[in-house]
Amino acid sequence: GNSKYRPRIINTGIEWSFIQFPDNQDVLDLISAKRTGILSLLDEQCRLNTCTNATFANQVYSTLASHDRLEANRTQRANNRFTVSHYAGPVEYTTDEFLEKNKDELPQSASELLSRSQANDLLVQFGANMAMMDSSKKKGLRKSLHSSTIASQFTSQLKMLSTRIDATTPHYIRCLKPNEDLIPNVYDKAVIADQLKCNGILEAIRVSRVGYPQRFLIQAFVDRYSILHGSKPHRTKAGRPKIRNEKEVCAQLVQNIVKQLLPKPAAVPPLAKNFPCPSPSLRRLGSVKLAKENFEQRSFRSKPAYDFASIGIQIGKTKVFLCQKAFDSLERLLSERKSSAATRINAIVRGFLGRLRFHKLMIEHLRALEAAKWAEDTTRREVQAQKLSAMRRAREEEEVKRAALRMQKLEEHRQKRQPRRDLINKFNEFSRSARQIKSPSPKKYRWKQVGPNWIKSEWFEVP
Repeated sequence: GNSKYRPRIINTGIEWSFIQFPDNQDVLDLISAKRTGILSLLDEQCRLNTCTNATFANQVYSTLASHDRLEANRTQRANNRFTVSHYAGPVEYTTDEFLEKNKDELPQSASELLSRSQANDLLVQFGANMAMMDSSKKKGLRKSLHSSTIASQFTSQLKMLSTRIDATTPHYIRCLKPNEDLIPNVYDKAVIADQLKCNGILEAIRVSRVGYPQRFLIQAFVDRYSILHGSKPHRTKAGRPKIRNEKEVCAQLVQNIVKQLLPKPAAVPPLAKNFPCPSPSLRRLGSVKLAKENFEQRSFRSKPAYDFASIGIQIGKTKVFLCQKAFDSLERLLSERKSSAATRINAIVRGFLGRLRFHKLMIEHLRALEAAKWAEDTTRREVQAQKLSAMRRAREEEEVKRAALRMQKLEEHRQKRQPRRDLINKFNEFSRSARQIKSPSPKKYRWKQVGPNWIKSEWFEVP
């Protein structure tokens, strides 16, 4: 209830207006309170061998007759019944078989059936359980009944569940019947609405909307919503803000977030244009004053004092408290910022991949151009080589033709000169034959010096 959570809320260091809502703590105390609760009275009656369902009902009447949530008229007392006013409405209970069901003892017929079983494993297990029950009865009936009743088991399990829920952040799943007749594919809105109302879900939603249902540790809040920071805070190498106090970082972050949530104020026109000064001296004095006022206004606008509590955000000693409306707004901003960041990242990645593809296509295009140029150059060189080869062959053929013509001309010229050569040959033969005729030996001469001169004189050999 409010009284239970009031000290916890005050210790958080936030402003809190306590909400009045139907409190079921008195019903819980009626059922599970120690010594005076219905379950405690039921366990106490189970410990006594002489008690019956009627004595249990009388004990409930005598102990809890003054409780506001329990009613029992004469007719109900005569039939061992009583009514408990729950949140959903009054429920009538009858005490018939309360003690037997609470003791959770094995029926005699079932014991006889198990003892006559032919399965060895079942007999061994049944014998061990019976021996354990006998030993517990010998140690003390009071202790064994207290530890084995359905009510005690329910109480201990409920305490364990409450401890576990307090230590975690559970998410509840409520099962609802679509209709009273259990017909498939039939949805009765009235039945659903009645179940939501009786289960307290609508009231829980109302309380959750009015209060601060969303709570984060300060560091968890900063880590989750730091992306909404208007300007990038100075951070260390580890990525943490340089401000050591996490609460200051959180307050700065919340202030920037609130700027985004609140509507932007209208622009204030410059005061110098609205109030011009007539004289130069007054203009200088007025410009100084106006500049000072304008600076103060800008300073006031740059650092406004936002009331976080009116927006639905409060910073406690260790946690940040958010009302549902503020939480929905933060989640919307976070979703928009993430969507924008995802779009930008997607655009950057797509641009990078597009540039890679363009670079690849450019390389392939350049390679294709280079290959085409190389093929063109190769073809041009081959054509030029073929032309040069054809020109060389044509020149060689021309030279062969010229040589043949020269040979032909020489041959014709030789044939034309052949008679002359024959005549010359005949003359030469005649000359050689004529020289073979003996002729006088030629005269021999020698040089002889006559005075200062040399003269050639005939020389005769002496036989």
